[in-house]
Amino acid sequence: IYDRVIFDLAAGVNSNLMRLAAAADKQIIVVNDEPTSLTDAYAFIKVLRQRAPECEPLIVVNSAESGEESNRTFGALSEACHRFLDFKPQLLGVVPRDTRVRDCIRAQIPILQRAPQSYAAQAMVKLADDLRKRMAPPSRPAQKVRA
Repeated sequence: IYDRVIFDLAAGVNSNLMRLAAAADKQIIVVNDEPTSLTDAYAFIKVLRQRAPECEPLIVVNSAESGEESNRTFGALSEACHRFLDFKPQLLGVVPRDTRVRDCIRAQIPILQRAPQSYAAQAMVKLADDLRKRMAPPSRPAQKVRA
């Protein structure tokens, strides 16, 4: 039995994909600085929020060349969502561009196994930790025990 399951879904807004995304506790949208990526992410958020207005997807900027580029990428998506959907997504994190990612893909070995100290691997670990914290149930105050 699993506490959480992560689905890596293809880009698009077909009805089966949207039904699955709307049923999820959290939606994480991975975007990069390419115009098609931003357009697909915006379309996904638009359709998702039409189906399930309570959904508040989190954004990950992937393969960012710099902090400035990641800010620009997230800013463009956030501004479009704010302007046209009256919704501002939250940034979950940024994975920097890292040449070791390509090496790991070619070797077909996960980056956390082959290059755990790489910038991209460390960013992924931080993303996982941040997501785990967001998904943790709220702590309850300790109850007094009567003697």
